[in-house]
Amino acid sequence: MKKILMVIMDGIGLSDNIHGNAVKQAPMNNLFDMLNHYPNSKLYASGEEVGLSLNEPISCPYAHTLIGAGYKLTPKDKMIENLLDDYHDNDKFLELIEKIKEGKKVHVIGMLSDGMLHSSFTHFEKLVNVFKNEDIHDVSFQLISDGKDSDSKSFYTYYSKFEKILMDSNVGTISSICGRYYAMDRDKDYNKTKKYYDLLTKKVGYIASNIPLSIQKCYENNLDDRNIIPLKTKDYQNIKEGDIVIWMNYRSDRSKQILTALCGYNFDEFSTIDLDLDLYTFFKPSFRVKATSFLETNEIENPLLTYLSKLGLSVNRISEEEKFMEMTYAFDGEKSISVEDDHKIMIPKVENPLKNPPLSAVNLTKKAMSLMEKDVDVIVVSYSSADVLAHTGKMEETTKACISVDLCLKVLKDKAEENFYTMIVFSDHGNAEEITDESGRINTKHTLNKVPFIIMDDKIKLKSTGSLINIAPTILDYMDIARPVEMKDSESLLEK
Repeated sequence: MKKILMVIMDGIGLSDNIHGNAVKQAPMNNLFDMLNHYPNSKLYASGEEVGLSLNEPISCPYAHTLIGAGYKLTPKDKMIENLLDDYHDNDKFLELIEKIKEGKKVHVIGMLSDGMLHSSFTHFEKLVNVFKNEDIHDVSFQLISDGKDSDSKSFYTYYSKFEKILMDSNVGTISSICGRYYAMDRDKDYNKTKKYYDLLTKKVGYIASNIPLSIQKCYENNLDDRNIIPLKTKDYQNIKEGDIVIWMNYRSDRSKQILTALCGYNFDEFSTIDLDLDLYTFFKPSFRVKATSFLETNEIENPLLTYLSKLGLSVNRISEEEKFMEMTYAFDGEKSISVEDDHKIMIPKVENPLKNPPLSAVNLTKKAMSLMEKDVDVIVVSYSSADVLAHTGKMEETTKACISVDLCLKVLKDKAEENFYTMIVFSDHGNAEEITDESGRINTKHTLNKVPFIIMDDKIKLKSTGSLINIAPTILDYMDIARPVEMKDSESLLEK
């Protein structure tokens, strides 16, 4: 049986451009050498080929879910759009409408952005239309600004557009604004979460009677959309006892802290108010919180790594803390699965990526090397540094992150050959290859570029292109392992 070392280069896509391309400016010579000398495919990691809308970038969790599943799924944003278009078919949504009509105050909280990785502007529009159709007014919108998955200083554009939608529909008003730095922290920095909680519930925040001026003042103080301080608009209303909260974001990782503060069981990270809220979410959160969810996630029975473990192979995954959820919960079909001989190793997070762009690349590499010496059947190591640094928009630091990943590729390649492993290298999406566009504008979003997929075995041939969906069936075919029934219709990249 073939022993496999999978290497995931998070956020490294392929682009011929030199300008703004940290992958080429590094340069990642070891990666390019592998592309020149081993069978490889260039895979779609965005848009319709992976089940998204045309020119829609993929999120990191969804990319990992798709890679693990090995077949096309219905993305969460599409499921939500379908719900909001046909809400009369959803009993829980009708229950929500009835409660609002009985007089319960409703607050809609979420990130207003076109980034599509956590939320969708379209969902806000459609929800407003639902309220308008149901003759519901006095809705309070508590908005979170993006600046990471969208342009760093684009929030006022979204704000203005949405403000006009609300004025035209007479559905409600914008109550507060706060950057995702506070509202969506996932790194257990509860001081940030407390600031957002206090804005929502305790009326603590800066009064912003002039929103354009307030946002401009943030920019002048080197605070982009990500870091906009907690602001109360002239229409501010805080969340009170028994109110309804609709949480618009559909990813769970950056929802956990604020939702557990609002509606969690036994939350004790900071002082909260017992509000007994009615919390509604689109999907069930992956943590203990009192919520009603409108939709069920895709049911994935045999994700790749779990499937291999169930067959009796020893599997070890190694990831930095920053992307540990993607390598475990997302890769396993958005489930917390425990299987014997499937070991999940987390390397602690580096606190300040800009001061240490390689992050934990060296520790990840050392751990993978030690596992190869132990003859583990399948090893998966994920390098997140290029993606993490690309999201900052800092070219020099992202280039350093790419260099570190590239050096680790060479070390792993040599060790894999020494220990008779086949090394398979691929990315989940692009980012670092497009830090700036041709006009020099900084891009902090995931890109639409294809990503590499390499099998370091010159005895095989790979098709020139495919998508993330093809990775799992290709690996199973290469290992001469029968695919689970769910993957039977997915195409392999192996040329027969």
